[in-house]
Amino acid sequence: MNGNEIRHKFLEYFHKRGHKIVHSSPVYPPNDPTILFTNAGMNQFKDVFLGNEKREYTRAASSQKCIRAGGKHNDLDEVGKTARHHTFFEMLGNFSFGDYFKEDAINFAWDFLVNELKLDVNRLWFTVFEGDDEVPADTEARELWIKAGAKPERILPFGKKDNFWQMADTGPCGPNSEINYYLGDEPENPEKNRADLVNAEEGDTTMEIWNLVFMQYNRVETEKGIYKLEPLPAPSVDTGAGLERMAVVMEGVHSNYETTLIKPIIEFIAELACKKYEYNSQEGFAMRVVADHARTAAFSIADGILPGNEGRSYVLRKIMRRAIYHGREHLGFNDLFFYKVCDFVVDRMKDAYPELEAQREFIGKMVRLEEERFGATMTVGLKKLDEVLSGFEDKYKKLTFGVDIPDKDREGIKAFMENPSEMSEAVENFDISDFSEFMNPEQQERMKKSLDKFGGEEKMDKFMKESLQNDEIRKAIVDLAESPPPSLIDDLVKLYDTFGTPKDLIRLKLEEKTGFAYPEDFFDEQFNKSLVKLQQTSEIGKSKQKDKINPIYKDLENNSIKSNFHGYDATQIESAKVVAIVKDDKQINELNEDEEGLIVLSDTPFYAESGGQVGDTGFLTNETSKIKVQDTFSPVAGLILHKSNVEKGSIKIGDEVTATVDADKRDATRRNHTATHLAHAALREVLGTHVKQAGSVVAPQFLRFDYTHYQPLSDAEIKDIEDLVNREILKNDAVNTNIQAIEEAMQSGAMALFGEKYGSQVRVLSIGEGTFSKELCGGTHVRATGDIGSFKITSDESIASGVRRIRAITGFDAFNRFREDERLIEQSLGFLKTQRDQLPSAIERLQEELKRMRRENDDLKMKIATGAVSQTSSNGDEARNVNGVKVVAKIVEGLDKGGMRHLSDTLLAKLKSGVVVLARTEEDKVSFIVRVSDDLTDRVKAGKIVQEIAPIVGGRGGGKADMAEGGGTEPTKLNDALQASYSVVEQMLG
Repeated sequence: MNGNEIRHKFLEYFHKRGHKIVHSSPVYPPNDPTILFTNAGMNQFKDVFLGNEKREYTRAASSQKCIRAGGKHNDLDEVGKTARHHTFFEMLGNFSFGDYFKEDAINFAWDFLVNELKLDVNRLWFTVFEGDDEVPADTEARELWIKAGAKPERILPFGKKDNFWQMADTGPCGPNSEINYYLGDEPENPEKNRADLVNAEEGDTTMEIWNLVFMQYNRVETEKGIYKLEPLPAPSVDTGAGLERMAVVMEGVHSNYETTLIKPIIEFIAELACKKYEYNSQEGFAMRVVADHARTAAFSIADGILPGNEGRSYVLRKIMRRAIYHGREHLGFNDLFFYKVCDFVVDRMKDAYPELEAQREFIGKMVRLEEERFGATMTVGLKKLDEVLSGFEDKYKKLTFGVDIPDKDREGIKAFMENPSEMSEAVENFDISDFSEFMNPEQQERMKKSLDKFGGEEKMDKFMKESLQNDEIRKAIVDLAESPPPSLIDDLVKLYDTFGTPKDLIRLKLEEKTGFAYPEDFFDEQFNKSLVKLQQTSEIGKSKQKDKINPIYKDLENNSIKSNFHGYDATQIESAKVVAIVKDDKQINELNEDEEGLIVLSDTPFYAESGGQVGDTGFLTNETSKIKVQDTFSPVAGLILHKSNVEKGSIKIGDEVTATVDADKRDATRRNHTATHLAHAALREVLGTHVKQAGSVVAPQFLRFDYTHYQPLSDAEIKDIEDLVNREILKNDAVNTNIQAIEEAMQSGAMALFGEKYGSQVRVLSIGEGTFSKELCGGTHVRATGDIGSFKITSDESIASGVRRIRAITGFDAFNRFREDERLIEQSLGFLKTQRDQLPSAIERLQEELKRMRRENDDLKMKIATGAVSQTSSNGDEARNVNGVKVVAKIVEGLDKGGMRHLSDTLLAKLKSGVVVLARTEEDKVSFIVRVSDDLTDRVKAGKIVQEIAPIVGGRGGGKADMAEGGGTEPTKLNDALQASYSVVEQMLG
């Protein structure tokens, strides 16, 4: 049975047992900021476990696409090394939401594995939670496994690390029970198939294949760093069976990479590289990394994650570049190759995940772009690595004679080097040949070259004796014998984290520079400590927990208080009954005049803020009262709250009112909402099917649409998008809505929008026949596209890596924008006295004329300023002789800072040797520039002159010996400051 067959059999098994088959959610968790990636099948059901969301089913099963490459669950560094770790994998799961619990979950697992898949029970091991001070031991699970058929001695207790599951630091959690499987050839041999191999740190012979999590608690943060467990509303079940691991068992292989899910990808890579796949070779390791990372890249990009520099985009970029590096460094790829592997992944997995086929072209485009970028980035990273190591090499270059210090000798060398008496003897008896026993042939050759540089062994011995007497060098040897210095490791880790330069390349370069061989495990230990320290201080990828739902809203829901929404068909409802009033988070019976509160009606036409569309406003009225509705929102499904102010009379529970929506605002909002759907479709048409919604705001005055794309819109693209939308508006196609089953809607091609939650029945909005736009949406919309009037994009901007935002207007707002543009154009034509089609040329001529006049003005100012300084001088300057040095000190008006500098250059050139002090005033401020010719800077310092004269005008300044600047705020004392400059120069000259 291959991997695809296992997936099908699992889902079919649970479907027959009353489970709703739910399609995999994206690998991007839009509704949960606590995790970077979807890392388990339960992610999409988190709010159901918490009791914040109800669904029409209480049992579900899925095959969830998962990524574990960031945050708490991160398998990135183990990929390719072990038989079972991946960044991307599929998780089969069955779930119960307050329906069945431990007994049924255990029975289902036993029945599926033993009776359906026919697994040998003698190969199965079971683990349960042994308990701690916070949570008691799970003795119930142990007894249920025995009841199902497991032998007591094959049920093992483990602590919280292995048998208490939680998705993140906060959220649903509970004790779990794992099923492990012995893969070896001798299941009857107790020396091979034994308990201590379950959850062992190393080895893949006995591996976990299924995890049954018994959701009983919600872990909440009561204050920073302090957590507690709260019981969930209803005990539930979350299970996960790794498809790749199940395939290992069913296909009779010993590694996930040998299964039909991944092996064909590896074989494709080997064929591309013209190399044979061998598991234990460096090339084989590289092929496994590339295969795994290609799956992650293809699925991530298909779901709208683009490689970037922050958060999940940053992690994806590291994954892609690691794959590209291994392909180039170890498989010999010189040209682009990774996009071909990703395309092969699409071929292999498109049947189970049709979204891959839909995004095939864009996946290839983005991977090729990243491969091209990494060529430059890798070059930069290696250059930075050389820069970091060059300083280290310069400091320790006298030690790079090729010594390989074995692990067993490290502590001895350290103790020896730190002992002064033994050091003295060592220096006296030092002989370079003593190191030969530590050297392999390659290092002996390097030592020979070093000896040649020193002129032979005798001179090398003398140099080393002198070096060993130097405390700094002796300390360096100790550090190098132990590990690279911590400061160097920190620098290398920053390089790795910033540029993605792989650790093995860094270690290789370090050994080449120092001549010391660092065992991989020893180096990785130091490296990882520094990396953890760096990541703990980094804010990349960290997010805050979502706010909890206000308990008062849960109380209303629990008391069956809800609202019937009629806003799709009406903007006014008569005889709407007040069923609840909330003020200051408490239920009350009445609101009086001038009081504000939240009102719940039995029936309402008011649309509650959702899916980006703002909430309606309007009025609630009856014979005695008038209440203004300022906003409408729905904190829990089915409960619509009207944020209201009583302008007249009072309102109490049981009253009946006429609920009237502000129709003008509603109409404007509807125009913008339907236009948002058209804009989304147009963006995908113009830019590509990779475009996905990443958030929106639909208000009466504008629409804002966030979408995934990797570069700004060009003017031509904006024009094409506007043309497409307005063309659809002019068609005046009907806007149709239908209620369909979610599966039927998705199969019909309807798009699901970002951030929305959908039940089994969904509202499908189709424009015309749905060929241009067909989406799931619960908002209010126009009856036909012609009602929108017109559409105009007003801006396009970047808001995050790979995410952009357009703003647009419709209807009267677009018309007013056109009319305002016309007014501005007509005014401009009048001022410039030109025709409409000549306006750009007229503006260009005006700009050129302005530039010319500015140049002439600057030249004139310079001539005037120069003339003002030299008008009384027959030789071109008005310099005062101070102890044989020419000094010019003048006020010059009409020049800016650049002009002052230019004038000082001119005057100093005329003086040839001397000092120039220029000052100007502007808006009650004074500024100076002082210049000293090069031949005088050893006696006269420009910076010192400014420091002396600036305080006279209430300021300060400074600079170098040849030029300095300063200023002040007392222009009335400017002449005094200039006169003082002569005295300052005189004092300097002595």
